[in-house]
Amino acid sequence: MAQRSGYEFPLLREVIDTNQAQLESVVEKIGRAAGCPLAQATVAVWGLSFKAGTDDRRRSPAVDIVAQLVDAGAQVRAYDPSVTGPVPDLPDTVVIAADPYDACAGSEVVAVLTDWDEFAKVDLDRIRETMAVARMVDARNLFDARTMRDAGFEYVGLGNP
Repeated sequence: MAQRSGYEFPLLREVIDTNQAQLESVVEKIGRAAGCPLAQATVAVWGLSFKAGTDDRRRSPAVDIVAQLVDAGAQVRAYDPSVTGPVPDLPDTVVIAADPYDACAGSEVVAVLTDWDEFAKVDLDRIRETMAVARMVDARNLFDARTMRDAGFEYVGLGNP
């Protein structure tokens, strides 16, 4: 609105730029965790909606992150409990998985992008066995780092050492 009115709003521009930098930071963490160039990686994504408990994907950071992963050449297998079919706001190459386990099949890393309760209740042994390598980037800090490491995962949370 400010832009349409010809009003310069530097503080709002900084907020937008900071938010974009945060998304890029998550993509970089996923890339590092994959252990190979993203163009050679399969990334499992848990969560596409803006927040848990809704099917709203408008301006969802998860959708933006998925688009950046695809732009970097990653194969993305995504699961969100609210998604039951094709997702028009995602790149065509994104595979919509039937469940969190299917999303992880053969992946180098799983990225938790929405904090659905369902994800906190997964069988970690089954997830680990499904993945090519047991690595997780938890952008929602849904899991406890020590629990994940004890379960055999390389784990990266946001804002955690």
